[in-house]
Amino acid sequence: MYKLIVADDEYIVHQFIEYVIKKYHLPFEICGTAKSGEETLALVKKCAPDFIILDINMPEINGLEVAKEIRKINTDIIIYILTAYKEFDYIHTAMHVDVNDYLVKPIRPLELVKILKKGITIVLKKRIEQSKKKRVEQQLQEKSAIVMNRQLLELLRNGAEEKAVYNLFYKISHKKNFSPIAIIGVEPWNKEGTNKFNDIKDLKLSILKKYGIILMDEYRIFIFSERWNLDILKTLNDSLIKDEKTYDIHFCTAVIFIDKNKSIFDSYHQLQDRIDFNLFWRKPHNLSYLSKSEQKDKEIAFDSIFRLIDKAVKEYDVIQANNIVKQLFNEMEDLEYKPGLAKLIIIRLG
Repeated sequence: MYKLIVADDEYIVHQFIEYVIKKYHLPFEICGTAKSGEETLALVKKCAPDFIILDINMPEINGLEVAKEIRKINTDIIIYILTAYKEFDYIHTAMHVDVNDYLVKPIRPLELVKILKKGITIVLKKRIEQSKKKRVEQQLQEKSAIVMNRQLLELLRNGAEEKAVYNLFYKISHKKNFSPIAIIGVEPWNKEGTNKFNDIKDLKLSILKKYGIILMDEYRIFIFSERWNLDILKTLNDSLIKDEKTYDIHFCTAVIFIDKNKSIFDSYHQLQDRIDFNLFWRKPHNLSYLSKSEQKDKEIAFDSIFRLIDKAVKEYDVIQANNIVKQLFNEMEDLEYKPGLAKLIIIRLG
């Protein structure tokens, strides 16, 4: 539907135009009628019409002066001047103030239908052009964002200058002083233990974008957050639970608080190690933190344990050997041994 204002001091003109629109099933909604120039301008500001039929002889302000004021408000409104005069001077002036066409009283129904349909074509063409322009601009913005996200991930992986990293933070976040205090890492995997990644736009997790910047590589999601509190933690947990149910996947998660005394690259790589740890030890949906207070000083006496396992194997005591191995790996998990070392132990046991 197209919005139309009828501005004429004769009520019968309003009725006639409404009658023609209904009779010929034209897609117009008369969003207001006016009897003076002042009323017309007020309606234009209030209704934001697509069309206006404007009598040239209006009380208070001449119709052509009203048309000039309307053009200052909106250059795209289709303006039709309605006049009982056929003099060239009036028509010439009307064209000079950039109206789209004119109608001569008494209005002929088919002439009104023809001129309104012509206006619809103009408005529709403009809408299509605007829609294409917006779509192109959106695509360019999306491509630009993808490129910057990739650049930022490359810088974080390779340990470039921190200034370059923060410059990209500013561009992506559109904030001059964006400075994250925490990095949240998330990697989805299915029940078979293989990675299963969906577009971030499809995940409830994308709601966390309001707290900072979300980056993603082939499998992992990284959220650089300016804040960290219980509300964010709850939002994160709720989002993970919903996405797990929707996509039949699990999430390995970790949070690193950025140490201002160290580079952001250290924090990023610590987070990667923590996610690797959670994946290896199968800690789905485990929002773990890495801090100095959590580091374990205890060491495992591997040589003694290996001797016990070798003894059980030589005695064909499979149950005892299995129990020792299980106890070993439980202790390694509890002490947060890195996956690389755990794999070496597996090789040694083999």
